[in-house]
Amino acid sequence: QEGRGDERESYHRLLASRIGFLVGLAVLTGGIVVEVLIRHGDADWLIYALAGMSLAKIVGLIYGRLKC
Repeated sequence: QEGRGDERESYHRLLASRIGFLVGLAVLTGGIVVEVLIRHGDADWLIYALAGMSLAKIVGLIYGRLKC
């Protein structure tokens, strides 16, 4: 007996999550480049957001490996 959903649904959720993370990573990296190199401004909140996303991804990967 299978659990909720099947392998395709799990794959689609994983793929959507990965694409969302990569797009967020690209947008924040682009914002940092624009803010620092072009506007010569302060990009602290962008750096913190990027670090938070990366840290959450790392913690999620570690948690997933420990639980599986």
